[in-house]
Amino acid sequence: DVRAAFERLAAAAKALDTEAYFSHFDKDAFVGLNSDGRNWNDFSAFETVVTGGFAALARVDELVFVNVKISVLDASNAVLVNEYEQSVTLKSGATMDLAGGGTQVWSKRSGQWKLVSVSASNRSGLP
Repeated sequence: DVRAAFERLAAAAKALDTEAYFSHFDKDAFVGLNSDGRNWNDFSAFETVVTGGFAALARVDELVFVNVKISVLDASNAVLVNEYEQSVTLKSGATMDLAGGGTQVWSKRSGQWKLVSVSASNRSGLP
């Protein structure tokens, strides 16, 4: 179930669909860590970063998760770590290749798996 939720989240990111993307988060419980080492102490701070990033893109040309591992802690909590490679086209027409990884904490509340925390890291260059 967590993997299916993660795949829906990834599909929303690839489609640049902020509504679908943000529907995967528990906005009341959320905290996280940006790749620049600063906390997101509430959902609105994270939402601002993601919205700005999505708005700068014309499209996601490719988004591949090369290494995903899920650790189920109990019936209501799981940790997912991932590594990704991404190619995007900016609205300016420029293209970029990005790579990195993340940690996600998923919690099942009200019958649905939602993200309560994420941390991000960027990797320079592609393997």
